[in-house]
Amino acid sequence: MQIRNKFVDIKVVYMRKFLLLLGISLSTSSIGFAEPLAVLNINTNQTLKWELVTPSVGTQTIVSNSFGKVGNHIVFGSFTGSGQEQLGTIAEENNGTATWTVMNQSGQELGDFSFGNNSNIFVAGADFDNNGVIDPAVVDFSGTSLNWRVKINGFAGGSTETTRQFGKSSLKARLFYTNFYGDGDWIGFVDKPKGKSHNRIQLRNVISGAKIKINIKKVGSYGERPIPVTGSDGTDLLAFARSVGSQTKAVFINNNGQKVAGHIFNIIGTVLKGDLDPNQPGEELAVQNDETIITFNPFSKVSNTFSAPTGIFVDRVNINDFNSSSDDGEDDGGSGGGSSCGGGTPGICGCDFLDETDGSKIGFVYKRKSDTYGGIVAVLANPCGREAVGVTTLDTDCNQIHELYDNGYGNPDPTGERHHFKETNGTYDGYWYRNNYGSVILKLEGTGKCYMIGNPATERID
Repeated sequence: MQIRNKFVDIKVVYMRKFLLLLGISLSTSSIGFAEPLAVLNINTNQTLKWELVTPSVGTQTIVSNSFGKVGNHIVFGSFTGSGQEQLGTIAEENNGTATWTVMNQSGQELGDFSFGNNSNIFVAGADFDNNGVIDPAVVDFSGTSLNWRVKINGFAGGSTETTRQFGKSSLKARLFYTNFYGDGDWIGFVDKPKGKSHNRIQLRNVISGAKIKINIKKVGSYGERPIPVTGSDGTDLLAFARSVGSQTKAVFINNNGQKVAGHIFNIIGTVLKGDLDPNQPGEELAVQNDETIITFNPFSKVSNTFSAPTGIFVDRVNINDFNSSSDDGEDDGGSGGGSSCGGGTPGICGCDFLDETDGSKIGFVYKRKSDTYGGIVAVLANPCGREAVGVTTLDTDCNQIHELYDNGYGNPDPTGERHHFKETNGTYDGYWYRNNYGSVILKLEGTGKCYMIGNPATERID
């Protein structure tokens, strides 16, 4: 959520994030979803197998056995106005440009175009002109500002580009979109006014250019990038979620900045959203682990638990970037920027490499296998641990492999609790990384720093 929309690049993510590709197989379930969600498997040749969970039935339907490949970003939504969700990829080309490609639910490619480059953030889930069609967007943060470019109805025959400069580049980890007012998605980010204790949302309408500022209280500790959860009337609440111990906590605010609902999910896992319960109004927020999906509807206040297939669904929140050296750091409302992680040795992938043996349990810890999840574990030394908004694994060719799950804080050193990130699927332990990639790089998103793990199958580094 980081619980980051991230998505995973399969983001997801929240997903916190848009989703980073996780090669996890899914089995048939009987979940009665009101809308389809996409699921992916990774073939042995690193191409992607796409499936859909059919509404109200839960069975999985194969869409394509080979479309896209590991390292692509994933897009999912109504891109052409056909009334069906489509599946697609954003692929980084050799010249650094990005190609967007979409296929329909029959596996037929519907076209592609070049839009953005490998230094941009890609926003692939928003409908800015409120016509029911997703408008691809890219955000350039090479300067001090966030520069938005939107291709209105890009896959539906539209070629008009709208450009807006909005926000400071130091806040790029906090950008999002929301349809607060029922007139289409507005772009936004979360910051904290200098000298104030509350957080603030700043919004801008892509079409008209109108701006709005909204003060929010008591949700600052729940994460910086909120998730839009849409009601039956087409307007959104914003959900802030974070993992705490063995739970995921979420709060929901309205367009006045007021908290209207809260919920504690008694699991930690991937955070996603969608119309997941056909018996409830609007969309739900959900948390999924290997065994369970728990949904919560902030409009009816109803929570349901389903037996989950093993794996991760792909939802419609897709905010991702290719740049492994991007600084997604948080901002305290001052002129700030940059990282206080200290020096490092410059190396490949735009990383400054930190000393992975600086510890004896007061700094960085690497474990080849989690006691609970089975996958690798990274416990970050402070201050980098407090600044990191995510950890991704890279191969030595700088290709992104996975996004590790943000498991919260614990195991304090003399400076306080340390940030934990884990692989939640036991297949991806240190031996798997060594056998498939040899060395692995742990990229601390938000800091520009990395750890190089020369032998991921080593039992422990601290």
